[in-house]
Amino acid sequence: MYNRKLFMLIIGTFCILFSLPALADEEYINIGAGQFDILDEEPGIEFPIKALGLTVTWGQNFGEYSGIETKLFISQSASSGSVTMNTSGYAVYYNPHMELVDNLSIHIPVGISFMSSDRTVSGYPKEKGRSFGFSYGAGLGYSIGDKLSVTVDWMSYLKGADVGAPGVDIKLSISSLMAGITYQF
Repeated sequence: MYNRKLFMLIIGTFCILFSLPALADEEYINIGAGQFDILDEEPGIEFPIKALGLTVTWGQNFGEYSGIETKLFISQSASSGSVTMNTSGYAVYYNPHMELVDNLSIHIPVGISFMSSDRTVSGYPKEKGRSFGFSYGAGLGYSIGDKLSVTVDWMSYLKGADVGAPGVDIKLSISSLMAGITYQF
């Protein structure tokens, strides 16, 4: 039942996102790199761990103050003590934004993220899980030309989400601090 609901939510989200470019004032793509903080809330595990990660964001702006975006993200495998963890997923956001001063803008994305994670504890089989939940963040963009800008973003993807498979209890909180470059079409 969970898989069917998740599948329908994903299909509905993509149908809406792919129909919106006809209404958009401008579209953009952002490539970012930075650090993921992965906090495993299981007692006795030496977390948070820090992992390098990448994001690819495609977005559309509607008017001067609002937009939507889809973000794909992945972290490298990272270890802390006997635990190795990696995560990947995507998020869909409503992205209000505004210019603060010439060439400097702020944005505050709010939406839903879908997460897949693998956790390996030495001596035990790999545990896989997935979940979705509320996601939010804030960022700054600085325009360096007509079509290019540099960005810095902090995002919280999941907060205490249960990403364990049936019978496996994995509760994660995942956030990131990324720097990127944006190209507007």
